Amino acid sequence: ITADLGESATAKVEFSVPESTLAASLASTTDITITVTDVDGNSVKRETVDLTVDQGTIQTPAVNNGDGTYSATYAAIDTVGEVQILAVTSNGTFATTTIQLVEVLVSAEGSTVEISNANPKTGGQVSIVITLRSENGLALSGKPVSLVVAPSDGIIINQPTTTDAKGKAIATFTSDVSGMK
Repeated sequence: ITADLGESATAKVEFSVPESTLAASLASTTDITITVTDVDGNSVKRETVDLTVDQGTIQTPAVNNGDGTYSATYAAIDTVGEVQILAVTSNGTFATTTIQLVEVLVSAEGSTVEISNANPKTGGQVSIVITLRSENGLALSGKPVSLVVAPSDGIIINQPTTTDAKGKAIATFTSDVSGMK
């Protein structure tokens, strides 16, 4: 009786990344698979694969799937650019891959504006929640947002700067002049 314990020395590390481009948003993630083999191409089943990334986050060490593959999830940032991911095994064998973080357009149909206290008294505060989403419903983080209220007489606006990880920005305004805004 023989049993393959997959304890050979690691000779090769390969990445499998389902998407070479990913939306530049804190809501973007992708699962990455690393395959580890020995000099003969056999799976190395008992290895530690540590991962590092220069932008965003990645779980480390990768999860051992028990078949010579190791899995991890990469979470993006909201800045456009190239991301470098490095995998290193316990004997120092390594591989790198890149993912391109790309700009994603805001969808007017998928985005929302919610107004609370739509009929305030003079001097009352109105809160507005703006949620930005892409065509496929991805929350868009880090997008600049500004609020304009017209007519602007007597208006004081607390402007948001950018959307958060959920694609939301909250603005408030008050008016010391009565009338429709």
